[in-house]
Amino acid sequence: MNHYIYIFIGGGLGAMLRFGLSSWLNNGPQIAKFPIGVLACNILGCFVIGLLFAWQKEQQPQWLSPLLITGLLGGFTTFSSFGLETYKLFDSGALLTCILYVAATLLGSLAAVFLAIRIIR
Repeated sequence: MNHYIYIFIGGGLGAMLRFGLSSWLNNGPQIAKFPIGVLACNILGCFVIGLLFAWQKEQQPQWLSPLLITGLLGGFTTFSSFGLETYKLFDSGALLTCILYVAATLLGSLAAVFLAIRIIR
């Protein structure tokens, strides 16, 4: 039962962090209406999950994975928002921006995980 509480707390905090960071970034200068807020959350979240994954191999407190990985990062990163933002770009006819956004999200997120694991190791 404690795992559900950790996930609940982490998920709420992660969602609030995503909303704050995404809102802040999306209120800045916009380049072709590129959804930079969700992109930044996904890449940053992938970097942090890489750090936590590599670190937990060495020391794994019982609360770490449910609170931080499943909860916090599950609430912070969001590929459902990525899907919606991608659809909006495609539907508006911004095909090049849509392709760039998909590529940047996938490649940036994967690179962030690999980089984080390399840093810890």
